[in-house]
Amino acid sequence: MSLSTWHTPSLDAAMAGFDDAALAARLQARLDSRTKPRGSLGRLETLALQIGLLQGSAMPVLTRPRIAVFAGDHGAARAGISAYPQEVTAQMVANFLRGGAAINVLARQRGLALSIVDAGVAHPIEIAPTRDPAIEFIDAHIASGTQNYLDVSAMSEQQCLDALARGHALAQAWADAGCNAIGFGEMGIGNTASASLITAGLCGTTLDRIVGRGTGLDDAGLARKRELLVRATRRCDPRSLAPLPLLAEFGGFEIAMMAGAYLGAARARMLIVVDGFIATAALLVAHALVILLVGKIYQMLIDWADQRGMFWLSIPFYMIAVGFILMTHFIDIVVWSYALIALKIFEVDTNAFYFAGEMYTTLGFGNF
Repeated sequence: MSLSTWHTPSLDAAMAGFDDAALAARLQARLDSRTKPRGSLGRLETLALQIGLLQGSAMPVLTRPRIAVFAGDHGAARAGISAYPQEVTAQMVANFLRGGAAINVLARQRGLALSIVDAGVAHPIEIAPTRDPAIEFIDAHIASGTQNYLDVSAMSEQQCLDALARGHALAQAWADAGCNAIGFGEMGIGNTASASLITAGLCGTTLDRIVGRGTGLDDAGLARKRELLVRATRRCDPRSLAPLPLLAEFGGFEIAMMAGAYLGAARARMLIVVDGFIATAALLVAHALVILLVGKIYQMLIDWADQRGMFWLSIPFYMIAVGFILMTHFIDIVVWSYALIALKIFEVDTNAFYFAGEMYTTLGFGNF
């Protein structure tokens, strides 16, 4: 099989039911009968309605929610495209496994299962005796990092297909184990650069609107990053490529595996939480592979951040990708959440489940 003959797994069955007017009416009636003014919980109510339609139930249930972090290295990192050396990817994966990273804290606070996936880390991962046994470590290693896309394609066609297939299979396995809500994260030195090239290609925009400081580049480092990425586009223009060749040309194994996992999770009708630029770039790839997917995308941007203009000031590249997906009406089962710490990931989602199912009705309490 080649990139030109690869077929996206069918999502027809997964997409059925989102236009169920009768179920939508029952869900809305249930929401309106809670002990609160109608519509007073704002986006939380919209989310509860969306989740109910996704699950095909007037009593949606959150079961075995999980965070999956995909890790992989990028050959271009050796050219100085990031503020940190490539070795940091393996060091951070080891930190995940010890339970010492921010995502570990958030997962523990919310009672979320956590899976760390080695999609293609370049250096050995130290699995210490103090490893947290509650964290699942998955060896889905494709290769020890991609090639340097400044000179050659990042990965071969077969590697790209393997990464997509492994991601899809992982999401299906988590669904088979009872998980119906999942959030995807990533770790890979240099992967904001890779995501920038992918986003430029799929959104048809220019790098100067997308490329940012990544993990904290100073002005000189940012200028070098932009210079290197322009050099990469001279070798191969990302806007000239179809989605799969684009992913193979500039992507990372963690991005490709995450894209496959999006497809697997969508096929299993799992609620998907998307956070950050790299995860959004992977979603863009998945979107491009199922361009006929029906429905509306639910954009979960925290009110306080919107009021303070944080999204517009700090991540214009992220909003370009979000806007592109919004314009093309991507997927009914995606929730957006920029900044995990601000959102305390899944907290809002969990509340949507709980108030829809556990809050008393207005019967006996008068009219609100």
